[in-house]
Amino acid sequence: MVKESQAGQVTLQPTMRLFPGQQQRIDSGAATSWTLYELLPLDSHDVFAVPGPKPSEDEIFGTMDEDTIRAMFADVPTEDNRQQELIESYLRDGTRAQESDQQDEVWVQVNVLKEYALDVDSKEIANATARGFFDASGRSIDLRLKRGEEGVVTLTPDMRGERIILKEEVATPLIDSGVLELVQRVYVRPLVDYEEAFAHQMLRQHEVTQGIELARRDQRELEKANQLAQEMISFRQAEAQEIASDLGNYQREVQILQDAVSRATAEFTSVRAQIQQLYQQVQAHHAELLEASGS
Repeated sequence: MVKESQAGQVTLQPTMRLFPGQQQRIDSGAATSWTLYELLPLDSHDVFAVPGPKPSEDEIFGTMDEDTIRAMFADVPTEDNRQQELIESYLRDGTRAQESDQQDEVWVQVNVLKEYALDVDSKEIANATARGFFDASGRSIDLRLKRGEEGVVTLTPDMRGERIILKEEVATPLIDSGVLELVQRVYVRPLVDYEEAFAHQMLRQHEVTQGIELARRDQRELEKANQLAQEMISFRQAEAQEIASDLGNYQREVQILQDAVSRATAEFTSVRAQIQQLYQQVQAHHAELLEASGS
């Protein structure tokens, strides 16, 4: 908003916290062009119509400018047919409604059969920058839009030549009571509240930015964990190689011991056999000596 204005210069103050990218753009001097609004421009059905051709029964708001609309939404993602559906909603604005249209997108064109008075001014009075132009029921709040004369508009049968478009839920009771007659059901594109849309977009951008930062932080942590895991794997592989080498040495030592035991066992068996043979020879010699001494 404008905080101060003097000598052809204005001092601006943010109405909400700026995102880092916005602040950086301003600080760097890249934001060289500014447009100031008392209130964000309102969306309308007529602004996207081709200049010149008048509205008709088939195109209540006139012929929509397809080239402008397609260029405006050229950057919208094409996944799930989102871009084409958005473009179609603008191109069909003011044409005959289809059975597949949502209830809030269908209005009705009517003729007036009996005189009927409508209250179009709200009892509230507020600047549009504080409360908007209309209240929840569609009556004007901003004094500049108020009709005056107690805020009443009277519909009369002599208005038959004019195109009167009302919401279906508003028109239906009046049609049923004979005040109005139905001409046709019309597809009316829901208008965009740009102030709310921009605030939502900025909030969403902030959420996405935070999400990206969190994802990057998680990625860094995962990279650290992966590096530690790789180091652990390398350590375990080296340890496994050392264990395998120790196992080979141990197996060789066991084999050497087994060979030594086998040789020792064979030598023991051989020595035992020799001792037994000597013992038998000693016994035989002793028996001979006994016999010789007895004789």
